[in-house]
Amino acid sequence: MKPGKEYIVISPFRDLQDKTKESPNGKVYAKGDSYSNLQTSQERLDQLLTKKNKAGYPLIEEKPQKEEVKKDAKRKSNKSKK
Repeated sequence: MKPGKEYIVISPFRDLQDKTKESPNGKVYAKGDSYSNLQTSQERLDQLLTKKNKAGYPLIEEKPQKEEVKKDAKRKSNKSKK
């Protein structure tokens, strides 16, 4: 996973590449969950971020940074004033 990057689940899925003793069939992610498997390769992130996976559609997206969220809110506020 890229340092400083955070991801959020946009569609529920079972990560078949994230098997543990607690989740032998793969960890289950619900919409809105943070995706933070630190051992995830860039190739795997690319699969989850695009439709190049078994589901055929993106499963996660990059979580907006706090500054981006503030800018978006300010932009929306300015548009509503016009």
